[in-house]
Amino acid sequence: MVGQINHHLYRKRGFYYFSRRVPKDVQPLHGKPGIVLALNTRSRAKALKYSQVICQRLDERWLPMRLGAMGPGNVLVDDVKQQTASLLSEAVAHYLQPKGIGKAKIFHRAAFRNAGVVMDTARRIAAKSTDSVAFGKPAFYQQVERSLADAYGHAAAVMVENMLANDAEEGIAVFIEKCAPSWTDS
Repeated sequence: MVGQINHHLYRKRGFYYFSRRVPKDVQPLHGKPGIVLALNTRSRAKALKYSQVICQRLDERWLPMRLGAMGPGNVLVDDVKQQTASLLSEAVAHYLQPKGIGKAKIFHRAAFRNAGVVMDTARRIAAKSTDSVAFGKPAFYQQVERSLADAYGHAAAVMVENMLANDAEEGIAVFIEKCAPSWTDS
C-alpha cells in the first residue's frame, strides 16, 4: 500500500506494544532478531508518538553499526564517530522529546532551569584558577574514601599546597580589592 506508514504497533488487552524486526545486517551486532516493548498506554495517539521516537532512536543506533560493518575505509564512519558534543540546551530539548510527552509546562521549565544552573556552575568553575581547580578536584575525591579526621588532615595539606601557588596571591588580592582576577595558572 502506497503512503501507508508502519508504526510497529499492536494492541494486547487494551495496551499498546511496540514491535520491530531488527534488520538482518544488524542482527549479529545487536544480538536479537526483534524488539518488543510495552508502551504502557491505552492511548493510540501516545503510542504513535512513542513509536516514532523509538524508531528514530533505533535507526540512529543502527546506522553506526551498519557503517562500521562496511569497513574502516568508509568515509561515513569517520563522520559519524567524530560528531561534536551538542550544546546543553540542545541536549535538554532532545531529552524532553521522549520524556516530556504529556507532561505539564512546569516540567519543561524545570528542565531548562536545571540546565541553566549547571551552566552557571560551569561558568563559575571555568572562571577559577585552573591550578586551584586541579588541586581541589582530586582532593575532594580522595577525601571521600577517608575517615573524617584523616579527610580534614588531607584537606589542610592540600590548602597549604594551594596557598603556595602564584594564583593564591592573586585570589587574595581579588577578594580584598573586589576586582576581576587575572590568573597566571602557575
